[in-house]
Amino acid sequence: MQKNDLNTFFTADHHFGHANILKYEDAMRRNAFGGRFQSIKEMDEFLIDQWNATVASGDTVYHLGNLSFKPHTIEEILPKLNGNIILIVGNHDPFFKSMHGQKAANSRCDFRHTDCHQQEIRS
Repeated sequence: MQKNDLNTFFTADHHFGHANILKYEDAMRRNAFGGRFQSIKEMDEFLIDQWNATVASGDTVYHLGNLSFKPHTIEEILPKLNGNIILIVGNHDPFFKSMHGQKAANSRCDFRHTDCHQQEIRS
């Protein structure tokens, strides 16, 4: 890949700042050595490091829901993540609906929300 190449990524379900996710998804939430995270802070730092090792500053990332349940966690985490991020609401992103169409403080992030109902999916 050349230095000027830009990439587009799709991801979901990071659950930054969600302490209970370590309990609910115990088997899937592991560090680089396969061990359990000792804290949500450790998990968040690991996920940020993995994100930034993959995503360059000019890349586009579509985050397809469940970035974080808490607005203050979003304010803390987003500036640490590389890329131009488009956030799409998930069931653990309840505050996104009120932010639809807004830009985050770092202006690299756009909040999007579209209601999708099971009936529409079948059509």
